[in-house]
Amino acid sequence: MGMDLKPINPSLDAPRNENGEVIWGRYNWRGWGFLCDFLCKAGLNPDELGFSGLNDGHVITEENCKKVADAIEQNLHTLEEDEDKEWLSEHIVRWRTCGGYEQW
Repeated sequence: MGMDLKPINPSLDAPRNENGEVIWGRYNWRGWGFLCDFLCKAGLNPDELGFSGLNDGHVITEENCKKVADAIEQNLHTLEEDEDKEWLSEHIVRWRTCGGYEQW
């Protein structure tokens, strides 16, 4: 269980799986909480970005997704654990190319 993020209008260079389907953003609840805390430390308020604690289709706009990508990219160096840096860095391009996310 967690938060599945369905890309709304992915760009042509959005990451795709072996079947050519755009990769969704997927976070277990621990990862979702970690991301929210990380964004707060980076000066962003997840609530103001449209983050929801419910998976019922609330939208995070494309503009706000790009803000998330920028915040991750610019603040990744603040993380102490290499494994946190590794998994979170893989999500930068997803946030930047998703065209907005629906939260499921």
